[in-house]
Amino acid sequence: MDFWLRTTGVLLSFIGLADATFLYAKRVSGTPLVCDILEGCNIVANSPHSVLFGVPLSLLGAIFFGGMVCATALLFSSYSNRTRLFFFGWSCVGILFSLYFLYVQAFLIGAWCVYCLVSAGTTFGLFFVAFALWRRDSSGILVMSADEVR
Repeated sequence: MDFWLRTTGVLLSFIGLADATFLYAKRVSGTPLVCDILEGCNIVANSPHSVLFGVPLSLLGAIFFGGMVCATALLFSSYSNRTRLFFFGWSCVGILFSLYFLYVQAFLIGAWCVYCLVSAGTTFGLFFVAFALWRRDSSGILVMSADEVR
């Protein structure tokens, strides 16, 4: 089961990375987003809330999902408690930001972006994969051996 969880993590990471990279490319080129499902994509993408400390959220999303790609790759090469903890911690960071950005869309902007919802969905999926891998430890507590601490 761990193999399928890790594979799911890789796939979700690449979906999130593709989504965020697409949004960043559209932002840099100035091309409007095509939104057939929801009409609020450009409202959200052009709002003042789409930038954090002068950095577009789409770029931060690409960095986050790039980190998730690395974290899931590490799960295949070094399936240690430290690696699972890194994957779980990084997914917790993503889930907190996703919850905040969902709040922003719902209550501050009043519009929804389907691409942002895909990003949130993949982040939630990655969190659940990371949580399931973390829980696979028999005690539910990640304990590092002396070799892993060094």
